[in-house]
Amino acid sequence: MYAVLQFIAIVLLFSACSTPKEESPDGLIHIDVLEAFKEQKSMKLSEFVKEVEFIQFEASKDSYFLNPKSFTVGKKYIMISDGSNRVIIFDRNGKFIRHIGRKGKGPGEYNRPQHVAMDPDEEIIVIADGMAQKLIKYSISGDFIKEIRTKDLLQSRIMDDIHFINDNNFIVLMRRPIEEVDGYASMLMFNEDLEIVKKILPRAKDENLVLYTQPNGIIGVGDKDLTFWEPYLDTLYTISKDGDAVPSHVIGFSKGGPSREYAKTPMYRRGSDLEPEYSLYNLTKMGGFFHINGRSNNGWFTALYNIKSGDSFQLSSVGVCDTTGRFGMAGFENDLFGINPITLYGNSPIVDRLTSWTRPDWIATSYDLDCIKKKKVKFPKLRDQYLEIAEKAETSGQMMLILMKLK
Repeated sequence: MYAVLQFIAIVLLFSACSTPKEESPDGLIHIDVLEAFKEQKSMKLSEFVKEVEFIQFEASKDSYFLNPKSFTVGKKYIMISDGSNRVIIFDRNGKFIRHIGRKGKGPGEYNRPQHVAMDPDEEIIVIADGMAQKLIKYSISGDFIKEIRTKDLLQSRIMDDIHFINDNNFIVLMRRPIEEVDGYASMLMFNEDLEIVKKILPRAKDENLVLYTQPNGIIGVGDKDLTFWEPYLDTLYTISKDGDAVPSHVIGFSKGGPSREYAKTPMYRRGSDLEPEYSLYNLTKMGGFFHINGRSNNGWFTALYNIKSGDSFQLSSVGVCDTTGRFGMAGFENDLFGINPITLYGNSPIVDRLTSWTRPDWIATSYDLDCIKKKKVKFPKLRDQYLEIAEKAETSGQMMLILMKLK
């Protein structure tokens, strides 16, 4: 799980905000993440989750994957785009079915399929390949259907995320271009024929376009809403099923965040004097809270902001039974099946389940398993199932998906 966090944690940087719980003249609620640093406490996973399901993927040459860059969990299929530039289809129980497409330069072939989405009906797959500068459409059975070149459409080489927002349309999150560009928008909405139907948050000639932050924002797939947060504007938007972006909050640090000088300096020229004290890499709205993951000089942190009350705090470290110190990071205290820490990565809307990833073999080699067995948990059968998987050498090296239903 630590490697997954490292992979997913592409650090996003952002500037100052006003104090928390304050509604500004623009009608938005301003949240200072530093307020969460004033209190640190643990929160049990059972306070959020009532059901847990493990998906143990088949362990074979064709099906083995590491670092799931992009994935969709459906009722019939699970689609994974992995660090080896493959798109893999499993059934709902984790059995390997097929690969989708292949690496290459021809029609239907891709260079780096980092961002991939499966439609809610589980009939088509769309691949956003920024390196090859194209969108590719396949059937779930692996048939190549259509592709379009994106160079003239998107005004930016890199596509940073892709998600279906309704049964027929998906959005592509664009990275900021390196110069001001007419017609640029933060997101584009496409139909299933790969035609642009709407530009979301158009940004022509915006001074923020020339900042060297990457990617240009975060899409958070929560239990009820799809959100978009953008650094340096620090504004959180809810994206409707029709592609409307409605601002609600401004979320950032009142001090210690990156300066504009840092943001305008290419990465290879940045010195230690410009490094920010605080940064953020993920923000998702789930279970009545904003789940805010970031990094400070003291290491990784997870902050929770109660949307109703305005209270905020940091989650404390929960590396219980860890013999190596490798997993002593902030997360939810796992009182359901005992394996810590648990990090909630987002929601899979088709099945209405929160998602988390784990590597059972890392638990087997880094934890005192007898310590875990002695822990009092609400789902002891699930704990025993997990430990049984972890101790099987032939299966434990494969990533395992954890699906959780909110209360």
